[in-house]
Amino acid sequence: MHSEFTKAEISELTREARIYGANLSEEQFASLMELQKRISDSGMLEAVQALVRLQEERGITYVDALDACEEAAEQSLKLGRQVAAMETRLNDLTSQIAQAKARYEQVMKATAAASTELAKARSEFAVEQRELESLQQREEKEKRRIEKEVADCRQRAGISEEEVAIAIELKASVEGHGFTLDQVLGLSQEFAGHQDAREKLAAGLSQHGSLSRYLEELSQWADKETARLKSGISALEAQKKGLEVDSRALESMLSRLQSDIGAEEELRRFCQRYQGVVGLIDHLARWEEVFFMRCNNPVFTLTGAFDQGCGNARFWTDKKPAMCPQCGYRRLLYDEAAYQALNLPVGAPFRLTTGEKSQ
Repeated sequence: MHSEFTKAEISELTREARIYGANLSEEQFASLMELQKRISDSGMLEAVQALVRLQEERGITYVDALDACEEAAEQSLKLGRQVAAMETRLNDLTSQIAQAKARYEQVMKATAAASTELAKARSEFAVEQRELESLQQREEKEKRRIEKEVADCRQRAGISEEEVAIAIELKASVEGHGFTLDQVLGLSQEFAGHQDAREKLAAGLSQHGSLSRYLEELSQWADKETARLKSGISALEAQKKGLEVDSRALESMLSRLQSDIGAEEELRRFCQRYQGVVGLIDHLARWEEVFFMRCNNPVFTLTGAFDQGCGNARFWTDKKPAMCPQCGYRRLLYDEAAYQALNLPVGAPFRLTTGEKSQ
C-alpha cells in the first residue's frame, strides 16, 4: 500500500495548501482543516483505506459498502434485540426449570413420605386384620360357650325354649299396659307374703269397689300420716331450736362464771402473796412520786462483783436525792431493773395507785 498517506504527510499537505493556495477562503480552509482532522483520526483513515481496498480488489463502490454497512448495522441491532429477548427467555426458562426441579424434589419427597406412610398403614392394617380375625375367633368360641351354658342352665332349671318364648310374650304384654315386669313381680310378692292373699284381695276389692280406689284411699291415709309426722317434726325442731338457744345462753353464763372464778383465784393468790406488804403499798401510794435510784460508787461496784451484799445500794425515795444515803456518793443513777419491771422508760415519773383512794 505505497499510495497511502500517513498522518504526518496529511498535515504537511494541509500546510502547503495553505501557503500555496492563497485564494482559499476562510470557509474552505475551515473545511480543509475539518477534513484534515477527520483524516487524522485513525478510525476514519482506516475506514477510507478499507473502502479503497474494497473497491480496488472486489470492485465494490463505497456507496454499496455503506449500504451494506447500514444493513449490517440494522441486522446487528435486530440481532442484539433478539439476543436480549432470547437471554430474557433463557433466564425465564432457567427459573422455571429450577422451580420445576424444586417442585419435583418436593413431589418426590412427598411421594417417598406417602410411600412410607402407606407401607406403615399396610403393616398396621395387617396387624389389625390379624387381631380382628383372632377376636372373631374368640367371639365365636365365647358365643358357643355361652350357648352351651344357657342350654345347660335351661336343662338344669327344667325350662324349655317354648317357656322362654312365653315369658318374652308376657313381658311384652305387661309393658304394653304401662307396667314393667319387675312391678308385676313386686305386686305378686306383696300378695304372696300374706296368708289367704287371694281371699284378702277379693275382700278389699269388694269393700272399696276397685283396686284403684283402694290405692287412692290408702294414698290419702298416707298423706294424712305424712302431714301429721311433718307437724310433729316441726314442733320437735322448734323445741330443738329453743333448747339450742338455752344451751348457748347457759354456755355463755358458764363461760362468765369460769372467767369470774379465774379472776377470783388470781385475786386470792395476789392477796395471799402480798398481804404482808399491804401497809407498805398504802404508804407508797401516799407519795406524790416514787424515784427508784441506785448508787454508782465504783468502789462498791468492784466489791459487788465478788459479793453482791457489798455492792452498790438501791433505794426508793419520794424526792430526787442528791447523794447516796449509804456512802454519800453524789453520782446516782436510776434503777433500770425497777423501771423495766414497771414497763416504764428509765427515769419516767411514777406514782403508785391502788384500787381504793388512799386516806
